[in-house]
Amino acid sequence: MTTLEFCRKHHLKRLEIVHGIGDGVLQKLVWDTLESQTNLDFYNKEILHHQSGAVMVEFH
Repeated sequence: MTTLEFCRKHHLKRLEIVHGIGDGVLQKLVWDTLESQTNLDFYNKEILHHQSGAVMVEFH
């Protein structure tokens, strides 16, 4: 079971995915995965000085 399936099965409202700040490879992987999903919204969560090392996911 994937993390997204687990969240949906247990009716969780939010999930924070921390990918860290680096060259953007993990961030792109996370965004590509989330863009292929339905019934959720997601946005960057700023951590340090407008740098995004995390994505907040909200389930509908």
